Amino acid sequence: MEMRTKPTAMPRGRSARLRWPLPPGALARHAVLIFFCLVAIVPVVWVFSMSLKPVTEAYLVPIRFFPKHFTFDAYSYAFTNIPELPHYFLNSVIVTTGGLVGVLVISSLAGYSLVCLTFPGQRVVVAALAASLFFPTQITSVIGIYQVNANLNLLDNLIGLILPYIAINLVVSTFVMTGVFRTIPKELLEAARADGCSPLRTFWQIALPLCANGLIVVGMLNFIAMWGEFLLAYTLTSTSAARTLTVGMAEATAGTGVWEWPRIAAVFIMMIVPPFVLFIGLQRWFMKGLMEGALRQ
Repeated sequence: MEMRTKPTAMPRGRSARLRWPLPPGALARHAVLIFFCLVAIVPVVWVFSMSLKPVTEAYLVPIRFFPKHFTFDAYSYAFTNIPELPHYFLNSVIVTTGGLVGVLVISSLAGYSLVCLTFPGQRVVVAALAASLFFPTQITSVIGIYQVNANLNLLDNLIGLILPYIAINLVVSTFVMTGVFRTIPKELLEAARADGCSPLRTFWQIALPLCANGLIVVGMLNFIAMWGEFLLAYTLTSTSAARTLTVGMAEATAGTGVWEWPRIAAVFIMMIVPPFVLFIGLQRWFMKGLMEGALRQ
């Protein structure tokens, strides 16, 4: 009599993903990923460690990666010796928020139009947008943006920063939203049209709620780009009235002979905290947006 053995269940959880020793290909991939993670993380940890060192310890040889004596004097020095710091921070918040709202509204409407609507010259528009990606727009257009702002009396003005930020980041955001809208089943949009929904109502009540994770991806990418932007903010502003945090901090630490390395490091850490906290809070939805088609074209 033939005996039949019960098939063994496949391991689940962590044991199903990790097998040691790893195959050579998987080991090489993990090594490359770990290397680039260290390249990105170690400098930030080093700067944070430097911000916690006393000024005298920062110049000791041999150099210590972590401070022997922790202190927050560098942070208190930055707050007490830069009276414009809250104003710079507020300007960065206003410019980043205004640019972010503009990019989200325009890119979502443009992505929906390119995917779900048909209009004359649609392929020409897509080709023009794709061609613009091959040019370093932020560098090549600085002089033109400056002249336009000068003609419109928008120099040293927050609106004069918001509008260029929207224009520069709009193309990439439009292509991301195009990939997101392509994941929506066409049958759903056709059913909305059959029920008498206008294109705008279909966009607002049906398509846009399905692309919430894609909007988070676009928002995160643009927030990081706008918050840390320096070239345009430095070129288009001349006084502290409209300068953002990046420009204000750069000028406060450049060649004055007063700032020390721990104090410069403390300023840098204060600048990167907002995008870091935002990414930690939205990480789950950001990754969902990537997996759901935000990078699909």
